[in-house]
Amino acid sequence: MSSSSGILVEDVLNLITDDDKSKSVESKIVFGCAEDLTPDPSSPTGNLPPNGLLGLGIDNLSVPSTLARNGLVPDSFSMCFGPDLENGRITFGDTGNSDQKEAPFTIEPSNPFYNINISQITVGSNVSELEFSAVFDSGTTYTLLNDPAYTIISTSFDSQVKENRSNYQNANFEYCYHLSNFPKVNLTLKGGDEYFVTDPLVQLNFQEIIIKLYFCGNSP
Repeated sequence: MSSSSGILVEDVLNLITDDDKSKSVESKIVFGCAEDLTPDPSSPTGNLPPNGLLGLGIDNLSVPSTLARNGLVPDSFSMCFGPDLENGRITFGDTGNSDQKEAPFTIEPSNPFYNINISQITVGSNVSELEFSAVFDSGTTYTLLNDPAYTIISTSFDSQVKENRSNYQNANFEYCYHLSNFPKVNLTLKGGDEYFVTDPLVQLNFQEIIIKLYFCGNSP
């Protein structure tokens, strides 16, 4: 696991509205600047440790909470990433659309993250009743699943894939395929709304061989 320690810095954030018709406003915010960085050697991006933090959490020190406390926007935000994950935007004060799907947060003092509860897993034609907690984290590239959720999804997916698993010697993953079609995956959130996994595959390129990775097991 990577880690970072440093100092908190206060600076002025300049904001404009989405339509760019309003004058810009200024607000003091607090963010973290890293000084001591430790990369995660087991991560694909192990040589790229975090270099700072823009606080988007639920506590009073976070940027959304600060902007709301200053009377500039509602205490909410939205994030949108481009297909290459290198471009995107953050909109502070975004309250969403009236028809958007929702799930209540499960806030615990000992675990102050954006926790939600999932009650059902659907993989293709297989439906499994399983309740577990999940965290929405903008800094996590891949979805991490503990058992029994990992086993349910991975084995159900594998049982419905018609293509054989890849046996390419450099692909040391449990579930690699030369895929053309795959079963859809969606999660039922507490409250009944569904979260559809829109892009569940990772493409691995080994010289001229292209392999689709769906699940990667990790032994403790």
